[in-house]
Amino acid sequence: MKKINEYIKLVHNPSEDFNTFLNDYFIGNSMIRARGEEDKSVWSRLKGNELEVAKQMLLDNLGHDCAYMDAISIFKDERGIPLLKKCVETLDDKYCYERLKAAKILYDWIGYS
Repeated sequence: MKKINEYIKLVHNPSEDFNTFLNDYFIGNSMIRARGEEDKSVWSRLKGNELEVAKQMLLDNLGHDCAYMDAISIFKDERGIPLLKKCVETLDDKYCYERLKAAKILYDWIGYS
């Protein structure tokens, strides 16, 4: 897994929207995501390289974070499908909600059973 700074240096002169993404999803208080208060509209405002770097950051760091799953369901990058399937199939039972969320996203997206 890359460190945050390795991703950030891929974006020259980051926009306010990219900084909002970083704050809400990575470097800000984790309670932003825990309470579902991340700015989901940022996905319609990020463009070009900033969007690609943001997507890659989430794909590389998915784990069992529901905010990251929600973001993948918004930007619908095909690379997220096997990652979400892995969540459904391998997350421990203590992450039942996260497993169900990943399954629901996949069901809505690709008809996953």
